[in-house]
Formats: sequence, structure tokens, C-alpha cells
Amino acid sequence: MNSKIKKALCVAVAGASLVGALSGCSNSKEVSNVVTYWAGIPMGDGSSDAESIPFVQYLHEATGIDVDFTIASSDGGQRTEQFNILIASNEYPDIMESNWAGFKGGAQGAIDQKVIVPLNQYMDEGKLPNFVKYLEEHPEIDKLLKTDSGEYYTIPFIREDDKSRMFNGPILRKDWLDELGLEVPETIDEWENVLAQFKEKKGATAPLTILSNFWDVGAFMGAYGVKNGFILDDSGKVVYGPMQDGYKEFLIKMNDWYKKGLLDNGFAQIDGNMLNSQMTSGKSGAAVFSAGGGMGKWLGAMSDDPTYDLVGAKFPVLNKGDRPRFGTKASAFDGSGASITTSCPEERIDSALKLLDYAYSDEGRNLFNFGKEGVDYTMVDGKPTYTDYVTNNPDGKTMSEMLALETRATGGPFAQSVRYTEQFLGLPQQSAAVDNWRDTDDEKYSLPAVMALTQEESDEYTRIMTNANTLKGEKFVKYIQGTESIDTWDSYIDELKDMGIERAIEIEQAAYERFLSR
Repeated sequence: MNSKIKKALCVAVAGASLVGALSGCSNSKEVSNVVTYWAGIPMGDGSSDAESIPFVQYLHEATGIDVDFTIASSDGGQRTEQFNILIASNEYPDIMESNWAGFKGGAQGAIDQKVIVPLNQYMDEGKLPNFVKYLEEHPEIDKLLKTDSGEYYTIPFIREDDKSRMFNGPILRKDWLDELGLEVPETIDEWENVLAQFKEKKGATAPLTILSNFWDVGAFMGAYGVKNGFILDDSGKVVYGPMQDGYKEFLIKMNDWYKKGLLDNGFAQIDGNMLNSQMTSGKSGAAVFSAGGGMGKWLGAMSDDPTYDLVGAKFPVLNKGDRPRFGTKASAFDGSGASITTSCPEERIDSALKLLDYAYSDEGRNLFNFGKEGVDYTMVDGKPTYTDYVTNNPDGKTMSEMLALETRATGGPFAQSVRYTEQFLGLPQQSAAVDNWRDTDDEKYSLPAVMALTQEESDEYTRIMTNANTLKGEKFVKYIQGTESIDTWDSYIDELKDMGIERAIEIEQAAYERFLSR
């Protein structure tokens, strides 16, 4: 990478007082046969440079390829700044990781702007054999990886199993349910009863606590057939969730719960620390959060209390026996992956392709998911199984910290194994929660994550949605808190229309139809 660009990246990080977010800020390797690689999906523990990360060493041993890694910041804002500096420079590392779906004009925009190169030629020439074989075996994923014009552009991060695509969902105090003789709630009415009993009989001051940005996932609004964004209706047409009658009904119900003291009264400002405190102090008895950083963390924090227990509930519905329309299922591919840039010289193309293709070999897949055999995992009954070095590290590192150093299991250009998920979410409560959360119709009613707008559409769409999202957020809080009457609903809809929301729906519909035609 150009030394001036590296310097700029380092300055960007230093200005935010981030330590170790980038490697190679000094002693840059200006060697023609060294592949330069911007790891836009963070790796390591955030404090080490790339050369000290065991995974990087293992990858070199396995491939024989020298790689000069630059590690993106774990801070999202800083990572975006670093990416923008690289794009503005017009001088890129050989390989760049990014979520190209978020690029202006999507991946096609990145190709048209001469940032990354299509991979079709190299695939046809047999230079990505493992990746091509994977696509042949997974045609349902193949469609996700092309631009609307049919160009492959990245070696992707794939979550190919449902279990690996479920992160968040409703969580309740099971010990409280058992003590009160209550079943795990399924319907909105059952949830209301449970929350009321948590308040009255357990003294919960905030029976239900949800992170401020987690209202968007559709956990409770999904019962009313909507999410906080664009969705598909029963006819397969794009609609805007916050304009639907179901969204209004959801707001009315949440306002009722707010008045009854069933919601945390600070619901619009809840952060992770507050949520952790609420769920381990007895102030809350239910939340919407993750199986790992939520359920696993809380059970661990309360391990000295043998009575403390949690259960993951299915996403709520209105009527008993209904299947939840929406949950939190992630796409198998969200646009994230590693791409060859236009700055990669011909003499390094083959090495760059070999490096990326390796992750889709059997050996590479194990390395990316599980680390080094005999150190990080062993084969037990034919299955890769993490060793105590990872799960019960003698130096006191958590499993998450070890995986970040020894593997790329949480992100990178490879297919994530369900064996990672099964072991990372090793508690029976976590496994059962994920099984409950994945019972939804998400895939039928959610838009694909990798739909792409044209560059012309992007500018218009961004202008419209910036205003619409601001209005939607303001009304959401006001309607639930009751500071504005739901009787103003029609005027709210008129405001959205005046902002151009119907045009935004047209743009989303066009993008969806292009996706279907791939």
C-alpha cells in the first residue's frame, strides 16, 4: 500500500485514540511479491498488530504466501473513515474486505468506479477452483453473489446454516416463569400477562427492556406483520412497514404497555450496559438480545446464583398457533467479502486469488473456522472440536477473545461452519433459544440483503430516506410515550408521502425485480 495512504490511515486512527487498530503503520513492506490486504472485517483483539496474531501466522504457514495485513478498526465509525480514505486515494491494497452492498451503487458501483475487479474471468480460467466448486454445490447462494449484470465480485463471508444466521430474540427469566407457574409466552396477550406478573409479583421496575436500536428487528412489531423498514406483502410487492396499519396497531399496544409500566420507561435510550444491569439485577425479566452476548453473558455473570435461569422464546404472534412472520434471521450473504482491487498488479494476481480460494478448500475452511489443528481444535467423532486452549484458556482469555486471535470464525472470506455456532453457543439454553428464534417466515417477507440500487437511484433514495427515517424515529418515540396522539397518524402518513416515500418504494421494487432476474 502507498506509504502516504498508510500514514493517513494511521493518523485517522490516532486521532480517535484507538490503539492497534491498524498494523503496518511503520516498517511497511515494499516488496513486490507481498500481497497487501486490508482486513475490513476486524480481526485480532484490537490491540495487536497483524504479525502477532496467530491466525495470520497459520495462514502464511498453510499457503506460503506473504501477506501484509492492515487491520480495520473495531470501531464502526473509524472503520468507515479508514475505508473512505482508501477509496478517495485511488490507490488500494491488493485485496480489500468490505460490505460492498453498502457502496454507492452497490458492488456494481465499486466495479464501475474501478475500485474492484470482476472475478468471472478468473473463475473461467480455473484460478478459483474451490470457490467455484462451492457455488456449484450451493446454487441458492450463487444467486446472492452476483451483481444484477451477472458479475461475481467478492470471495464472500457466508453463513450457510440457519443456526449461524440467528443472533437475537426474546429472552425471559425462566426461574421467574417457573416460580409463578407461567408458561413461556407465545402471543402478545400472553406476553402482556407475563410482564404484568413480573411487575406485580417480582417487583420488576422495567419488565421488558430492549436496546434502543433493537426495536428495528421486528421482535414485537413482527406480531403485527411489519418491520421497521421495507418488507414484502402477501402478494410479493414491496411496502414500507412504518406506513402499514399493523405498524399503527403495534404502536397503540406499546403505548398501552408503556402506560402500564411494562416497558422500561427509558426505552428510547437503552444501551448495552443498561440492558446487562437490568437483566442481572432483577429490574427486568425479559429482553430482546443475543444468545451469546446476552443470554450467555447474563448466565455467566449470575453463575453464583443457582436459581437464575433464562429461556429464549419464539417471536410473538397475535393468535395461538400462528407462525411468526418476522424475526432476526440474517441473510446467508450480506455483501461482505474480500475483493481483488484494480491496484493489484498482474504479478500478484495469482497469489491473491490463491490466498482467497484457499479459504474455500476443506483445509482452509477448517483453519478459518477452527484455527490450527492440534492447537485450537482436534477431530472428535469426525467433527472439529475446540480444545481447552480455546474454550478454557489458561491465560484467562475468553472464548471470544481466543477465536478472534486463532481463527476468523466471526467474519472473513469463507463459509462459516455450523460447528462454530454449535460450540460457541454451547449452553443448552442458548441452543434451545436459537432453535426457537429460527421458526419464522423471515425469508418469505424480508427483502434480500444484497439488492443493489443504481448510482442514480442511490442519491435520490438517500435523500428521501434520510428525512423519512428521522420522522419515523421521532413519531415512534412520541406515539409510544403518548406525547403525541395516535390520532395524528394520517398526517404522519401524509408527511412521509410529501418526503417522497412512494418514490423510495418504487426504487426498492425496481431493485427487487432486478435481483429476481439474476
